[in-house]
Amino acid sequence: MENFSSKPTIVILLLLSIVSTADLTSKELDAAILALQSRGYTLFPNAISTSDLQVRLLSSQNSSIFTLFAPPDSLLFSLDLLSSARLYTFSLFLHVSPHFLSSSDLLALPRPASIETLLPNRRLFVEHAMSTRNGTALLTVSVDGVVVSVPDLFLGSNIVVHGLDGILVARYGSLVSEGSDNTIAEPPKFPYQTYVSPAKPPETLSPTGLEMVTIGTQIKKDREAFRRDDDRATTKRTKHGTFFRFERVY
Repeated sequence: MENFSSKPTIVILLLLSIVSTADLTSKELDAAILALQSRGYTLFPNAISTSDLQVRLLSSQNSSIFTLFAPPDSLLFSLDLLSSARLYTFSLFLHVSPHFLSSSDLLALPRPASIETLLPNRRLFVEHAMSTRNGTALLTVSVDGVVVSVPDLFLGSNIVVHGLDGILVARYGSLVSEGSDNTIAEPPKFPYQTYVSPAKPPETLSPTGLEMVTIGTQIKKDREAFRRDDDRATTKRTKHGTFFRFERVY
């Protein structure tokens, strides 16, 4: 099996991580959130502001520089409704890397390359591809198969934000990637850890729901989940509704 964590990639990321030494400030994070909102990304900023992700970004624990990959509102809203509270929170951490990676930095990474995320033992695979927009050929970047559609949406001293064309969904109890021996660990816990929802957090944390498969824009009903619900004759379809499975679309 190929080792995606190549030495050149590690060296480049280490060099990038020492470019900035100051901690991310709440003022700079607010500026990044404002930039996201002005470009139509509203739910991801809300999720940051109402979750432990904000605490993690400002805590300077292990890293004080970050790259955020913002998913579209429609997909984040679907994930919020159709996933468990824990899975939703884990997926938010998957959209943040503890490195400062502008679009040029992402393009400069050797192939194949992978970058760390705030979700332990879970990396994002970075790929380059040619695409055509308005008759012009462009070199685009994708992370785990999701295209970075709005590169460098915000460039600060300690944080960079990119807009995604899709969403990244955490996957637990399974392999990180096909053929890998690594399993995904629990994300770090922080004081006053709370449920994360960009709209309205519930009073209690819901149990872990049906596992979701990484990445996708097509939602498929899981008939087995329906049968289990019917057999139990329960009414536990609260905020999260009926669970669905995200699948990779090619």
